[in-house]
Amino acid sequence: MTGAIPQRYAEFLHKIGKAETDPRQHIGSPTGCAYFDYSEGQPNLYLLMKFKQALAAEFGIPDGFAVYRNTVARHRDTCLETRAICRHLDFARVRAAAFSEIASGGERFVVDPPAVIGVGNHRPLAAETRSFYVACLPEVRIGGRSEVVHADRSALIDFQGAELARIDDELEFDPAIFSATRDTISTIVPNRAPGAIEVDEAFTLLGAHTDFFGHWMWEYLPRYVAARLSGALPPVPLLIDAHIPRSHRQALDLLLDARVPIVEIPAFAEISVRRLWCASNLTYMPLHERMNQRFRTEYVASPPDRYAPVIEELNRRADDVLGGAAGPPRVFLARRDFRHRRLVNRHKIENLASERGFVVAYPENLDFIDQVRLVRGARYIIAPEGSALFLAYFAPPGLRLCILNHQETEGLAIYNGLLRGRRAQITALTGPQVRKHHERSNYADYEIDERGFKAFLDEWVGD
Repeated sequence: MTGAIPQRYAEFLHKIGKAETDPRQHIGSPTGCAYFDYSEGQPNLYLLMKFKQALAAEFGIPDGFAVYRNTVARHRDTCLETRAICRHLDFARVRAAAFSEIASGGERFVVDPPAVIGVGNHRPLAAETRSFYVACLPEVRIGGRSEVVHADRSALIDFQGAELARIDDELEFDPAIFSATRDTISTIVPNRAPGAIEVDEAFTLLGAHTDFFGHWMWEYLPRYVAARLSGALPPVPLLIDAHIPRSHRQALDLLLDARVPIVEIPAFAEISVRRLWCASNLTYMPLHERMNQRFRTEYVASPPDRYAPVIEELNRRADDVLGGAAGPPRVFLARRDFRHRRLVNRHKIENLASERGFVVAYPENLDFIDQVRLVRGARYIIAPEGSALFLAYFAPPGLRLCILNHQETEGLAIYNGLLRGRRAQITALTGPQVRKHHERSNYADYEIDERGFKAFLDEWVGD
């Protein structure tokens, strides 16, 4: 490659160089390039995706991958292979050593939006269930932090019917994928080396979203719990990503039988599995969907009847650990400023809630079992929209839940679907956007009117 450096690559070079000179960035690098490290053992898959896309666009796939491989040291000893994208379900029906369809797909369901105070774009979400199945795939390969299962010359991804075709999903978010078309991927394949990880039999909870608490509680734990409840999954070892947040591991420990060993897989590590047990997601989960005109929120709506038994099992396990221990009746699950959807006047809103007897807590400061204990006795929960809302799984039936959000309220119906079995009464209180997000409108910062919030509390809690 000669001549002027393309603009997007030049921008990355500047940021990469700056990160390498910052001693705070050297944290036991999982990538070998500090700019693409999120925390110890955790790569920043979003930045890696953007880098891969820029290189493929500006240099083409072969030359772009050469640059990528020389930049991201963890992938230096790798090559590219082209593989056909295959529906996980289609492959499992034909090739699995064991296959059990627990619940069929194509059943219609509707989730209603919560009551909304303020401006919003909420509406009922009409969707269809997915096939939920448990399967055992023989002689496959998977990788740390990756959703892709490699079988023969196929790349298996969990999409069913037209789920993938009807959206624009950025498959490059997966660390195993350098570039993708509608039908194929250019996958990053480690050169064979002695000491490669080999596993005889296991169930996989590896994935590209395992460091996000919301996905852990919406995608991964429900998948495993539903598979265990089905009776089709034997007590095989469990594959998880190394360096997942501590609360994620603690949530998993709450569910596991003592006889189920856990195998931690480092990011990017490839493993060969003789018998890989897996299950489909209860809800379709794209890798990194573009929020454009082709995407509709109902594509990721959650079927209430599928989640209800899972949430009941989570509560049964929590009862075994906590017994009758319960927290305060009024809880405010606070959200820090560095996160998406920043509530810009959160301190004033938190103070108003505190004056009305709400315990203001930041869940990430607590161990998972203490997060659960915090909400076990809550009759009222207030929370800015975000992953902490999944703790409402553990609140008593009949919970009154207030979600604070900007005026893009379409996705809030998803919580109604998840919590229908708990008979939660959900209200959303909205405020105007004060700062747009450069890529996703639902990540915008917003403000809640303080006088309106105080009046809402006066009526809502009734004292």
